[in-house]
Amino acid sequence: MGGEALPPTLAARLRPAVARLVNVYGPTETTIWSTSWDVPESAGEVLIGRPIANTRVHVLDARHRRVPVGVTGELYIAGDGVAQGYAARPDLTAERFVPEPFGRPGSRMYRTGDLARFTRDGCLDFLGRADHQVKVRGHRIEPAEIEAALLRHPGVTDVVVTARTDGDGEQTLVAYFVPTAGSPAVGTSPAPAELAAFLGETLPDYMVPAAFVPLPAFPLSTAGKIDRKALPAPDRAALGARKPYLPPTTDTERRLAAIWQRVLDVDRIGRDDRFFELGGNSMRVVRFLAVAREEGIELSLATLYQHDTIADLARLLDRGAAPRPSGLPSPVAMMAEHHVPGVSIAVIDDGRLVATHTYGELAAGGGAVTPDTLFQVGSISKHVAALAALRLVAEGVLDLDGDVNRHLTSWRVPYPAAGSAPVTPRLLMANLSGLSPTSNEPYHPAKALPTVLDVLRGEPPAEPPGVHLVGEPGREFVKHNTHFAVLQQLLVDVTGRDFAGLMRELVFDPLGMVDSSYDYAYPEVSGRPVALGHDGRGQVLDGG
Repeated sequence: MGGEALPPTLAARLRPAVARLVNVYGPTETTIWSTSWDVPESAGEVLIGRPIANTRVHVLDARHRRVPVGVTGELYIAGDGVAQGYAARPDLTAERFVPEPFGRPGSRMYRTGDLARFTRDGCLDFLGRADHQVKVRGHRIEPAEIEAALLRHPGVTDVVVTARTDGDGEQTLVAYFVPTAGSPAVGTSPAPAELAAFLGETLPDYMVPAAFVPLPAFPLSTAGKIDRKALPAPDRAALGARKPYLPPTTDTERRLAAIWQRVLDVDRIGRDDRFFELGGNSMRVVRFLAVAREEGIELSLATLYQHDTIADLARLLDRGAAPRPSGLPSPVAMMAEHHVPGVSIAVIDDGRLVATHTYGELAAGGGAVTPDTLFQVGSISKHVAALAALRLVAEGVLDLDGDVNRHLTSWRVPYPAAGSAPVTPRLLMANLSGLSPTSNEPYHPAKALPTVLDVLRGEPPAEPPGVHLVGEPGREFVKHNTHFAVLQQLLVDVTGRDFAGLMRELVFDPLGMVDSSYDYAYPEVSGRPVALGHDGRGQVLDGG
């Protein structure tokens, strides 16, 4: 099968009927087929596989650098099948046929314009066209990922996801789908609320379309491909269809619904509808508060974040419990838009801490965030480790530009040959080490946690393989966790101290950061409130 992406539903129908089903991929510019994949008998997803003979494939970023496994990039094809260029089109040839930085001198590769990623077993996962990528609410989204997830619903035969621009210039995701049983006119179309809930089980909230539009068939171009420009604009009422409609029941609910209709340009507002699921954004929040004030309703941004359905907001107003706006700048509108339960903000002026502010809850429905709340931090911990390393450099314990293997004792960088360019502390801190990335999958706190050595060696409970060189140190900037995992082990080996105690001695205590710690048990033994980890929908992760 080739020529178009093979939908999983079609693959599932074809596979039992043939002895062997092969999905092939490749553009005309690389002599038609460049990769192939044998479709197994039970395939939840359809891949495009591995390159055929005399073909090389690369998944690269905008600067022609390889991206890690699982990361989306643009697909380039090199090898004997690559054409010389376009006849009488030197400009287009120069744009699409570019030098291959990983091949022999003079070799070229074709820029397909397709998005893909490598799976852990080395196969290619096709994710659609790069020019179909959209940006919604600050998130870059590959519509093909949403389409693949929606095709797993038994009531959907085919689907196209696109972004449409509303009157405010905001992008809104819309899913067009063909119901499995045929025309929606016969009542066989899955309800939008059902499809939204189905996608919400596997995708973050910002990737769940705001509207679902059933069609008997997709419009086609003269070339037989889906004509995206001919897809109909969704009815504005469809934006409120992610959950069953329940009409407002009280005077206050009806007043609020009327204001939402004006601000959101949605004809029908239900009492359980949420402001941000109906297309609300930071601009419309401000407009809503202004219109509400004109109607004699005083509300704060925090109130709308904490009570963002018509029913909850009306109940609060009827009790007279809605707090008046403070007039101070607040992040709660952005928190609501991105489903962040709570934050703690430090205000820095000229390098000095001048104020702290807390907003929201420890978790949805939990206690309030206070100045004593502990938060788990991510990338900023790398800055702490870097500061500790630079202190050891200043004390003459570490050589900033020396080979890390001079100090590593429990694990060593596996150089491919003697005389290889060395990995140094400077390169580790600059994300230029050339080392392979490690998994970003989270570990449940109740289960066995891998040590840094487990991760470097690729031993259980970490995942194989171990860390190794995949590029020349100092050549390519590739941001991932391996650089600082090696740096952490380097600090431990060179000092003979445990990492948590070393960070306290070198960084936390000298800076007066007495309430920070690298100790995994610290949140439990501190006696202080802890903000729980959450997913993209604001729901608490299993284990917090």
